[in-house]
Amino acid sequence: MDTDVSDNVHKRAFYDEDQADTSKKARLDPDDLQISPKNHVILKDTLSHLSINPPLALYTLLSLIHGWSGGSSWRTFQDPAEANEFLDEHPRLIKHIKDNTLNALLAEECLRIRTIPEDGKQVINSDVQGTNATLISWTTPFKGSPDPLLITIRQYMQLPDQGVDNLYARCAAFTQSSGTGKSRMNDELAKRIVCIPVGLATTPGAFPPSDRMAIHYFQSQLNQASKESQMISASCFMHALFVTAHNRLELIAKEVANVQEGDKLQEVASRFREKMSQGISFTGHGTYRVEFFKEVHQKATANLGSAMVKSRSNESHSPSRSIHGPMTNLRESATQLVKLLSFDGPTPSDQPLVIVCFDEAHTLTDVHEGTSFFFELRRALRTIRAEPIFTLFLSTTGSLEQLSPPPYADASERVGKLHLQMCPPICLTPLDVLAEKFNPRGGWQLSTVASTRHIVHLGRPLFASRYDAGDLEVRENIFDFALTKLFCTHDRDVSKLAQGKQEPLLACLGVRIPFDFKRLDYSLERRLVSHHMRLLLYAEPGFTSLVTASASEPVLAEAAYKFFCRRRWIDGNFSYNKEHTAVQPYHLLDRAFTQTDVDLGTRGEILAATLLMDARDRATTYNSKRVTRADADVAAKRRIISVEQFLKALLGDENFNRVAKFNPTVVRTSSDSKKSLKDAFKHANIYFTHFIKAHSFEVINQEYLLLAISRGAAIICADNFGGIDIIIPTLIGSVLKKEMVSAILVQVKNSRQFTTTIKRSLFTAMNPYTCGLFDAEVTEPNPVLRTVLALASERSVVETLPAATCHSSRIARTEKFTAYDVWCAGALCTTFGVINKQEEGILGALLVNMRDSRDVVRKTDEALLPTLRQMQPCSSTYQDHYKNWVDTGDVGEELKTVTLVDEESFVDVAEELEESEAADA
Repeated sequence: MDTDVSDNVHKRAFYDEDQADTSKKARLDPDDLQISPKNHVILKDTLSHLSINPPLALYTLLSLIHGWSGGSSWRTFQDPAEANEFLDEHPRLIKHIKDNTLNALLAEECLRIRTIPEDGKQVINSDVQGTNATLISWTTPFKGSPDPLLITIRQYMQLPDQGVDNLYARCAAFTQSSGTGKSRMNDELAKRIVCIPVGLATTPGAFPPSDRMAIHYFQSQLNQASKESQMISASCFMHALFVTAHNRLELIAKEVANVQEGDKLQEVASRFREKMSQGISFTGHGTYRVEFFKEVHQKATANLGSAMVKSRSNESHSPSRSIHGPMTNLRESATQLVKLLSFDGPTPSDQPLVIVCFDEAHTLTDVHEGTSFFFELRRALRTIRAEPIFTLFLSTTGSLEQLSPPPYADASERVGKLHLQMCPPICLTPLDVLAEKFNPRGGWQLSTVASTRHIVHLGRPLFASRYDAGDLEVRENIFDFALTKLFCTHDRDVSKLAQGKQEPLLACLGVRIPFDFKRLDYSLERRLVSHHMRLLLYAEPGFTSLVTASASEPVLAEAAYKFFCRRRWIDGNFSYNKEHTAVQPYHLLDRAFTQTDVDLGTRGEILAATLLMDARDRATTYNSKRVTRADADVAAKRRIISVEQFLKALLGDENFNRVAKFNPTVVRTSSDSKKSLKDAFKHANIYFTHFIKAHSFEVINQEYLLLAISRGAAIICADNFGGIDIIIPTLIGSVLKKEMVSAILVQVKNSRQFTTTIKRSLFTAMNPYTCGLFDAEVTEPNPVLRTVLALASERSVVETLPAATCHSSRIARTEKFTAYDVWCAGALCTTFGVINKQEEGILGALLVNMRDSRDVVRKTDEALLPTLRQMQPCSSTYQDHYKNWVDTGDVGEELKTVTLVDEESFVDVAEELEESEAADA
C-alpha cells in the first residue's frame, strides 16, 4: 500500500475511535502527539482502568506519554495531588476522563506546554538551543570531586562497626535543589565504583533522560493488590538488575584481564559507565543502555510471573512464604555480583563495591494499599544489607520527605517504633566548582566581576555549564532561565504565576535577602528546597530537623532583581500599580512575616537590608539609556553604581542634596575636614546584588570585603557583632585592590528609644579599626560612611553630627580615620526615597510586630492582647504589663520610656543646629 494512503488510513482509525473526537479541535496529527498506535492502546487501557480516579488517571497518562516521547511539549505532574489541583482549574478534563474519551482529552491545549514569543503567536516551546546546551554540558569534563558523596557513603557503611546495629538498610536519599550537580557527582563516582543508574524521571525536559523500560515495569505494577505483591515486584526487579549487571560486567572483566589487580575494579567501573553513557540524548539513551534495561525488564517480568504463580498457590499460608523465593533470588544475585567484583579479595566493611542509583526516585512513592514501590524496594534492599552494595535515591522535584519519611509516616512498623533507623539524607553538593577563580592581587576590573560571564559561573554548576555550552540566544536568556527555575516552571512568562503564589516570590526574595525560619514547621522550607532552589545544608532522617539557606548565588540574585525591579522602578521613579502590589518588597515581607514561619528577627536588620537593596535597585534604573552592544553587558544593566547614586536613591533628592554637603564628623587630617561627603566619595563605587549572612566576626575586613565585591555581595553581620549590623562594601576607583576597599557601616534600631535625637555613642561604636575593617598597620584608610537607621521613630529626620566635637572649639577631632555620619529616623517616605506613602502603614505595622513577641501576638485576637500582656509582667512598655500590680495612674496606652543615657553621649539635632547658627552669626 502507498505510504501516504496507509498514513491516512491510520489517522482515520486513530481519530474515529471516539464519537467525542470528531470535532475539528480534536483532530491532531499523531506525529504531533508523539504517540504510536501501540502506545495509544496502552493509554486507552490505562484510562479505562483509572477513569474512576481522574487525578491518578491524568497523572499516569501524562507520565507514560512523557516517558515514551521525551515529552518536552507535554505537561506532567509531580504527584496525583498536583494533577488534582490542575483538574480543579480545568474541570472539562474530568468529563473526558470519566467518559473514556482519550483523544478528546489529549486534544486539550491546556495539556501542552506553550509560551508566548515576541510575535504574540502561541507555539509549543521546544527550547532546542537550551536542550542542546544541556546535552553538551553533560558531556564536558566534570569539575569538582565526588569525594563528599563517597565519604558520606563510607561513613554510613561503617555504622554497624560503630555499634549501630539497628540500621534498616544500606540506602539513603541523595537530595538537593535543582542544578547542584547530584547526577553529575554520581556519574563521576561511577568512574571509580561500579554504579548502576536507573532513570525514573517523568517531568518535561528532564535530563538525564529516563530509562523507559524501568518506568514501564513499575507503572505496570501500580495496581498490585497487596503489600506482598509489591514486595515481590520490587525484589524481582532488583534481582533482574543484578543478574543483568553481572552478565555485562563479566564481559568487561574479561576485557581488562591484563590490568593490574589494584586497578581492575576502577577500570571495570569506568568502562561500564562509558558504555551506559554512550549515545545519550534528550530523547533517550544509547543502544547499550536501552538493551540493558530491556533485558532487565524481560527477566523481572518473567521472574514476577513465576513468583506470582507460587504466591497464589501459597495464599493459604503466611505471606512471608510468598516472598521467600524472590528474596532468596535477590540475595543470591547480589552475592554473585559482589563475588565477581572482588578482584582484590575481601572488601573492607566501609568500601562499597556497587552503588545503585535511582534518579528522580520520587516517582516510586505513590501510596497504594498503605505502601508504595519505594517502601517495598527499600524493604527488598534490607535483605542484602550485609553486602557491600549501597543504594541512592536521588530526587529534586518531589517532596523531600517522600524519600526519607519521618518515622511516624514510615511504612515499616519497626522504623515507626524507632527499633530500626534509616541513614540520614545526603545533601552535600559544593558550589562554585565551575567558577573562574578570582585573584585578589591580580588587578581585576570591577566591570569584569560584574559581567554576566563571571556571574553565571558562581554558585551551582547548572547555569555555568548551560552558558558555556549554549549559543548566543541561550547566553542572552540565561537570567530568564534562572527565573523559571526559581518559579519552578517551564514558561518564561512568569508574570501570571506571581499572582497569589507566595512561595516563588519568597524564593526570589530569599536569594537576595538571607532570611531564616523559626522552624516550628519545616514544610515551607522543604518546598522551597524541592521546588524553588533553596539549598539544603543538613537534614536528619525523615527530615524531622533540617537547616536550609539561600547561599550567595549571583545568577539567581540577578534573575530575581530583573523580576522585582521592572515591577517597581522606571528611570528612578515608582512604577506602582495594583497588579504589582503582591510583588512589592515590603508587602511581601509583611505577608511572609505574618503568614509563614519566616524569621525577620527583632532588630529590623532584614527590613533594613531590604530598604538598602531597594535603593540599589532604584539606582540601577537612573539614566537607563540605550547603549551599544559592546558595553551592553554591564552598562545597560547598571550593575555598578556610585555611592552618590546609591544615597540619592535611598534618601531621595531633597535629603541627599543636604547630606551631600555634610562634612566629616571624625577626620584623619585637617584637610579632610574641608571635604564634603559628595567630594570624599566622588570616585567610590558600589556593586552588590544580594546580601550574605556572616557567621563569623572575623570576616569584617578589607580583604574579605574585596572577595564579597567580586561576587556582588553585601554583608549582614553575625549575630551579636558589636555596633554594626550591615556592611555595604565600597571601592575607590575600578580596580579591585584591598587598599581601595572601604564600606558603608549601618546600625539598625527598632526601638522607640531611638528617635530624632542623635546618639553619638552609636557612631562611636562603629569604629572601623576596632570592628576589624582596617588592620592596625593601615595608616591611610579610605573614608567610611557610618549610618544609623532608627526605624521605629515616629518622626522623620536625616541629619549628621556637627563636625566640631569639642565644646570649646570648632576644630574637628583627629583620629586614625575619616568618617561621615548620617542619622536616619523613621521608616517614612520623608526619610527614605524608596518608601512611598502607601507603604508607611505596612512598614510601621511590620516593625511593631517584630518588636512584640511575634509568635504569640500575631495569632492572638486584638481584644485578647491585654490579657496576653498581663501574662508577661514587665516585659514591655504597654500598660497592660503593669496594670495588675503597679499603680500606673493615667499614663495612657503605654508607660513613659525612660532613657538612661549620659547627657554627653547624645546630641539633640535641633539644639545643635541652633548653637551652630548662633556661632556662625
